[in-house]
Amino acid sequence: MRLKKRFLFILMILLVLLVSVPVFASDKRIDSETDATVQSRNTGEKVLAVGEEGKMGSITIKLQDTSDSLSKKDVSLALVQVAEVDGGEFKVKDTYEAADVDLNHIQSANELENALSKLSKVVKEKDRILITDENGVAKADHLPVGVYLIYAIDIKEYENISPSLVSVPTFDSESGQMDYDIEVLPKHTPILQQESRSFPKTGDNSGFFEYLLLGITFLVLVCTAVVIMKLSEKKKRG
Repeated sequence: MRLKKRFLFILMILLVLLVSVPVFASDKRIDSETDATVQSRNTGEKVLAVGEEGKMGSITIKLQDTSDSLSKKDVSLALVQVAEVDGGEFKVKDTYEAADVDLNHIQSANELENALSKLSKVVKEKDRILITDENGVAKADHLPVGVYLIYAIDIKEYENISPSLVSVPTFDSESGQMDYDIEVLPKHTPILQQESRSFPKTGDNSGFFEYLLLGITFLVLVCTAVVIMKLSEKKKRG
């Protein structure tokens, strides 16, 4: 009777472990979807501001310090103009029309994030490549008015960097004026360590090895329990 109780107890533990594996496995994965967030000095009602045609501006990218003080030097960032100013409105470049976004009627950060997500999927080119200095700063001068997408090419020793979508100029609510010199502080997130990195990922087989190991363990314990029960019955008969 005691052996049967122990056997049931072992089965319950194994079932709990099997249910818990997907949870542990998901903690190890890095989200492959873009965590698109917009970082700019724009706090006015109009998220993207149409500037005066013919004027030039600049974008300064400043990487923020990480909790573990990682190096911000030599990070490569792509700068792409995705929209120009034509007739007082934004006109998405023909190359990126597949994104199907209208940048002239964006009034909130959520709408801007949605546009950023769509543009990130179709933009493959690089108008300029910026390299950060030891302070994590990179600057692009003489930029025509329009909308620009910024994304990381090589993060070196830094953390993951989320894309940013900014306009030149942006409206500075503090001064009440258009600011043609834009400062961008890209969002950054730690790179999660994964034990499964050494295994090639094919399809959706993440967690396969965990299930295989638990399955083998389950079979071994069941066989052991059965053998013990049979030996116990033989002893009682003898």
